[in-house]
Parts: sequence; C-alpha cells; structure tokens
Amino acid sequence: MPRSGTTFAATVLTAARGVMMLHEPFNPQCGVLGVDWERAKHLGEGLAPPEDAREAIGRMLRLRVRQGSHVPPSDPLVRRMVKRLAGSRGPYHLRRSKLRPWCQAGVVKDPTGWSLSAHLSDEHGLPVVVTVKHPLAQVAGYQRAGWTAKVKFFDPGSPLLGLLDEEDRRLMEQYGGGDADPLEAAAVSWRLTYRVLLGWARERSAWRVAVMEQLSADPGERFSVLAGEVGLPWDRWSDRAIQRMTGGHNPAEARPGRFQDLKRDSRRVFELRRASLSAAERARVFELTWPVANEIYDEESFGLSDGEKES
Repeated sequence: MPRSGTTFAATVLTAARGVMMLHEPFNPQCGVLGVDWERAKHLGEGLAPPEDAREAIGRMLRLRVRQGSHVPPSDPLVRRMVKRLAGSRGPYHLRRSKLRPWCQAGVVKDPTGWSLSAHLSDEHGLPVVVTVKHPLAQVAGYQRAGWTAKVKFFDPGSPLLGLLDEEDRRLMEQYGGGDADPLEAAAVSWRLTYRVLLGWARERSAWRVAVMEQLSADPGERFSVLAGEVGLPWDRWSDRAIQRMTGGHNPAEARPGRFQDLKRDSRRVFELRRASLSAAERARVFELTWPVANEIYDEESFGLSDGEKES
C-alpha cells in the first residue's frame, strides 16, 4: 500500500552487492510502457490480469521493457529538469539493472501494484513481502502528503470482493465517492487492502508480512532475517545502509523540503505520527480498522483510554 514503507524496505533489501531493484513498474503514472496498468489491476479468473499485462510482466522479469517517468509539477525546478533528462526512479533503476548482468537477485517494489501480488507469486514463483504500517501511521502519512486514499478499487465482478465481508463492502460503497473525509478514507483503504493481502499471506507459505514498527525496533537483525527468508543476500553493504538510514543520529521527522526521507530515526517515527493525530481521530481510525488491525496490533498501540475508544 502506498506510504507503507515499501521504499524504505526495498532500499535496505537491495543494498547488498548483486541485488537489483525494479521501481514501481505497475504504476499507471510511470510504469512499464505499453500497458494500461490501471485496467491491468482488474483481475479475472484465477486472479490473473489481462493478457497484455501478463505478457509485459514476463518481459519485465527478463528486463526487456521500457519504463515511463513521472515528473510531478510540485518538484523543484532542478529536480524536474533532471527527471526529464535522465528519467525518474523507475527508468533509473531499470537502466541500472540492465547494466549489471552479474546480479543474481532482485526486488520488484510497487505498492500501487499490490493486487498483482498473488499472480506474481502463483504464476512466476516470486516470494512476496507485504509491508504493513500501523493504521495510525498510515493515515497520518496520507495527511502529511495531502493525499486522499482510493477506496473503491474493486470492480463489481472482481474475485477480490469474495475476500471482503459485508461491512467491508458497505464501507467501500460509503467512502468510494469523491467527497469522503480524507482521514476516514485512508483508514478504510487500509482496512480493505490488508483484508485481502493478509488473507492471501495466510494461504501462501512463501509470503512474509513485514510489520514496519517491528522492523524499526531492531532493523539490523530483523531485516537480515527477512532477507534470508526471501532468498536475498545480506552483506556489509546492507549493514552500512541500515546504520546510515535508521540510526538515532537521524531526526524522526523528514528533513525540510523532503517529501520522502529515508534517513530517519526509525524507532521514533511511529510515536511522532501517532502524536500528530487527536484522540478523536485516533478513535475513529481504531473503529474503522480494528477488525483487520487486531491480527497484528494490540489496542494499546492506538493510544486510547477505554472512554476514548467507546466515544
């Protein structure tokens, strides 16, 4: 899910020598060219995407594709000029991967393509890492970015609807319009996304659920274990990346002017995000996400008294 820590996790897991990254190849704004990736996420029988997307995924795994660039108008002028000349992160990582034929492993990082995870796993044998961030941190991240989360992302005939319960479907209809409260829409989006992903993870032994708050508590040890579980190497370059990115010498909040800042004190980020929400906001997120969040988090993590939860 966007803002769930995928960039951080992928950067750490690809720090070892000989590991490449493909960056958001399924993103409709900057994905592999020649495919409507918005339409491709509308799955058919067997959780398979349309034929053109299946063919493009096969070529992507052989690095025989081209990828578009995304240049947000909000970027500083110099950054926009660099992206137009050299490409954004997707083309950069694809080009870098093609120039490193000795790489024996890679990571496909794409929170926008989460609905394709089962196909990538079942059809191509890719182990999947589901990154999960506490719903309070997720919602606060959307607020910080000024985003309104997408809620109605299932077609009426989608096989994914079968994984939702009656209340999930009601919330999807209620918050699927364009006038939904941004905080509540982000909470419902979290609930629906992880209802599906955690259900898939229970059915697939090769999948790993990476809870960002747990990883951040002891990033060196937990990331090295995660890398081994999904068949990725871990070396001194990985250790250096962890120390550089997560140490207490870094601030908890992103540095001024940085929309995304990977050099943070990872142990303090969740506390910072939780504190940015009022008790009433935390209570509303708790109410909307708890039926799914209880699989991973305890009630105390929402920072609410019994009276606040009831209100």
